[in-house]
Amino acid sequence: MMLLSKLLHNIVPLPPSPDIEITHLCNDSRQARRGSLFFARQGAQVDGAQFITAAQKGGAVAIIHDATTPANLDIPAIRVGDINAVQANIAARFFDHPSTRFHLCGITGTNGKTTITYLLEKFWSPARTGVIGTVNFRYGEQVLPAPNTTPDSLTLQSLFADMVQHKVTHVALEVSSIGLEQKRTKGCQFDSAVFTNLTQDHLDYHQSMEEYYQAKKLLFTEGMSSSSKKNKLAVINIDDPAGERLCRELAGSHLPIETFSTAGKQATASLEGADYQIEQTRASVLIKGKKHTLTTNLLGEHNLKNILTSLLVGWHSGCDMPSMLKQLVHFTVPGRLERVPHTRCFVDYAHTPDALTNVITAIRQVLQKEDVHARLLVVFGCGGDRDHTKRPLMGAIVACLSDVSIVTSDNPRTESPRKIIDDILPGITKNQSPFEGTKGYLIIEDRRQAIHHALELATAKDVVLIAGKGHEDYQIIGTQKTHFDDREVVREWMEKRKHENTRDEGRRNAKCKMKGL
Repeated sequence: MMLLSKLLHNIVPLPPSPDIEITHLCNDSRQARRGSLFFARQGAQVDGAQFITAAQKGGAVAIIHDATTPANLDIPAIRVGDINAVQANIAARFFDHPSTRFHLCGITGTNGKTTITYLLEKFWSPARTGVIGTVNFRYGEQVLPAPNTTPDSLTLQSLFADMVQHKVTHVALEVSSIGLEQKRTKGCQFDSAVFTNLTQDHLDYHQSMEEYYQAKKLLFTEGMSSSSKKNKLAVINIDDPAGERLCRELAGSHLPIETFSTAGKQATASLEGADYQIEQTRASVLIKGKKHTLTTNLLGEHNLKNILTSLLVGWHSGCDMPSMLKQLVHFTVPGRLERVPHTRCFVDYAHTPDALTNVITAIRQVLQKEDVHARLLVVFGCGGDRDHTKRPLMGAIVACLSDVSIVTSDNPRTESPRKIIDDILPGITKNQSPFEGTKGYLIIEDRRQAIHHALELATAKDVVLIAGKGHEDYQIIGTQKTHFDDREVVREWMEKRKHENTRDEGRRNAKCKMKGL
C-alpha cells in the first residue's frame, strides 16, 4: 500500500489531482481490483488502452499508459514514453526493492542458463534459494509454472517480495534477451551476472545477431552498472567470440570480471582435461590458480562450461569449493541431456543449431570410446512461429552428426507441421540419404510415432536422442496446448515392450511344457 505521489516520485510527473492510495499493481484488466494502478501498454498485437475501461470497472483508481485513453475517463491517467521502464521502476518501489535483501545472480546467453540455475540452487541449498527460469519459478515449497523465461516486471518484483517473506537468501534468475530489451529486470539489484554464449536464436524478434548481442549486453551495461550492490562480479565465457567482445567492451567499466574456458585459453577457471563416459564425466580443472578434480553425471564439454561458471559464482557468493565439488557427483537437470532411467535414451531441450551441436557431440564423444559401431539416432523438429532461418541449419547439423535422423513435429503452433518439416529438409537431404538398412533419414510427422520408431530401430548398444522439448510436458498445436512428455512416451514404449517380452516368454514356456521339454 502506497500513496500515488510517493510511488511516482522522480519516475513520472505527478497528476494534477488529489492523492490516491495504491494497493495493487496490474497490467491485465481482469486482475484489476479496488485500489489498482493499471498499466496500459501498446503492444505489437494488442493495445492495452482498449482495456482501460474494464480495468476501471474492476476497481483501478489510476492509469499509466503509452497510447490514448477513453475520453470519459474520470480517474488519473498519466501518459509516459517508455512504459516498460516506468512499470519496472514503479514495481521495484511498490514492493520495497526486494532484490536488495538477497544475493541476485542474472544469467544470460543463448544456451546453458537453465543448467546454471540448477547448479547454483544445489550449491546455495534449495531451501533458501529462489530460481526463476525456463522450467518453472520455485522457492521454499512454491513451484509455479513459467509462462516465459523472464517474467514481466510486476510478476518479477512480486515474486522477489514473496521470496523475502520466505527467507530466501540467494536467487538465480534466467535473463532472456527479450526480457532485457523490454526492461523486465530494470530495478533489479544484481550481485553477479553471467554471459554463457551467443548463437543463433530469436532472430524472428531481434532481426540480426548484432541486435541480439546488444540486447544480451544490457544485463552488464545497465543491469550491473545501475545495481546498488557493493561486491559485484561479471562471469564471462571467453571461448565464445561474443564473450571475448563483451570482455573488451566492459574493460573500462570498473566492473570486476572473471572468465572461464574449456578451450585452453588463459582464464579465471579453465579445463585441464576430461574423461567422458555415458554414466559420468571426470575432469581436472584450474580455478584461480588451484587444481581441482570433479566428477559429475552431466555429459559433455558444454556442461563443463556450465559447471565452471557456477563454481565461480558460487565461490563469489561465499560457497566452499570442496562442498560444491562434492555436490556435482549426483546431479541432473530436467530435460538437459536427461537420461530416461534404464535406457540409452536421452531427452534434451536443444532447439538451436549450437545446442544441437553440443548435445550430439557430447554423446558422440562417449560412443567413440565405448563402441565405434554404436549408432546415434536423433529425433527432432523445429518450433512453429519462430525463427525460420535456423531450420535447415538444424537439419544439416543432425544429418552430419547422427547415423539416423528422424524429422518430426515439435510445437508447430499455428504453422503447418509439414511446412516446418519442409523447411528443415534442405539441410537434411544435402548431407544424408533416405533411410536404408541401418542409416539415413526418416520423416515421421507424429512425434509419438517418431519416438517409438527410433526405439524400435535402436539396438542395445545404440543411443537415442530426443531433442527440442526437453522438460516440456506439453505440445502446442494451433493454439491448443495438450499434454505430451517425451520422457513419458519412452517409458510407455518400454513398458509395452516389457509386457510383450513377458507374454512371449510365457508362450515359449507353454510350448516347451506341451512338448515335454
